[in-house]
Amino acid sequence: MKKHLFTIILVALSLLAAVSAQARTTKRVVRHSEDGLSLNVSYATPSSFAAAMFNDGMLFGHDWFCNYDRLGEIYRDYYGPTMSAGTFGLEARWKFNHVVALSLDFSSCLVWHDVFSAVSDEKLCRNTGAVISLAPRLSLFYLDRQRVRLYGSCAFGVAFLPGFTETSDKVMPSIQFVPFGVEYSFDGSPLSAFAEYGFGIEYAGIRAGVGIKF
Repeated sequence: MKKHLFTIILVALSLLAAVSAQARTTKRVVRHSEDGLSLNVSYATPSSFAAAMFNDGMLFGHDWFCNYDRLGEIYRDYYGPTMSAGTFGLEARWKFNHVVALSLDFSSCLVWHDVFSAVSDEKLCRNTGAVISLAPRLSLFYLDRQRVRLYGSCAFGVAFLPGFTETSDKVMPSIQFVPFGVEYSFDGSPLSAFAEYGFGIEYAGIRAGVGIKF
């Protein structure tokens, strides 16, 4: 009886050791999203930097530098609040691996404000301008899975400023930083949706959109 009990215990310990060894050697397979080309369309909140350039011809408040003891400044026509329809964007992205992607961004943001007479306060006209940006973007993935991706990015290119009468520079560098973004792929579909937070010439705040994988 003791011999049979010893044999049972020995077999049980052997099976336990085999299962433990198998668990140690089994590696978890991490599945990343597919590499290759994707196209994204997006909408974003307008850029406060672009509005400052449209109003004052500089990125920081013109009022700080005005000398209002001059009659020319006191009786200068003024403008109302700057409005915008937001920033519309198109992005072509190539994902090289689970870490790096490179894309080309095109965006357009329309801005306008009404101009009023300093003497009668009557509306004189409406000034309209646009920020058109073309910029390569480098994206780094913090997390890359089949369904969900977390990333950050930086874009540097050129911005065109048609209609910006307060500045003589109709072309300027376009810089956009995105510290955090999230992208979700729909199961069994080439479609995805994304949202990100960023700031720069293209937009300042939230950008969201949809994409398709080729």
